[in-house]
Amino acid sequence: VCEYSLNSNGKLEIKGKKGGQGILTIGYDDIYVDDVNIVISVKEVSGQVVYLTTDVNYSLLVSGSYTTLKCRLEGYEELDSSKFIWEIESEIPDESGKKVANISGSGLSVVVNGINTGTSRIKVNHEKSKFPLYFTVKVVDSDDYKPIYIKTETNVINMIENERNTVSVEL
Repeated sequence: VCEYSLNSNGKLEIKGKKGGQGILTIGYDDIYVDDVNIVISVKEVSGQVVYLTTDVNYSLLVSGSYTTLKCRLEGYEELDSSKFIWEIESEIPDESGKKVANISGSGLSVVVNGINTGTSRIKVNHEKSKFPLYFTVKVVDSDDYKPIYIKTETNVINMIENERNTVSVEL
C-alpha cells in the first residue's frame, strides 16, 4: 500500500504506492504506554475507501464516572446502528484485579462507566471497514493523575497513489 522513510526533520514520510489500506503502528518502549495505530488509506482515482475514525481515542476517567466514546464511518452511510460492534477487547486492572469498565450503547457512540482503576482497550468494528478502531480508557482514583500516551495529528491518513505525506507524534 505504501513505503516509508524517516526524513531529515525526524518525521516519518509515507508515499502511497497502490490502492488499499494498511496499518502503521507507532509504539514507545514502555509497558505503560499503548501503541497507536494509524490507518494508511491509499485511494485509486476511482476508488472509495471506507474506514472508522474518531477525534479522541484516549480518555481519562475518574472511577465512578462516565464518558462517551464516538466514532465516524467515512466513505459509507450506515443507517442500521446494530452494524457497529463495540466490545471491551482487553483490560489491565490495577491492584484490585477487578473489572475496569462497562460499556453500553450502540451505533456511533457508547457510554463507558469507570468501575475500578486500570486500563480498558475498547474496540468498535463495522463490516464495511477493513480495520477496527481502538480506544484506550484509563480509569483513575482522582483528577490528579497525569497520563503518558502517544498523541498523533490524525489516526487516518488519506492519500492517492504516488502522493507523499508525513507523520509526526508526541509523547
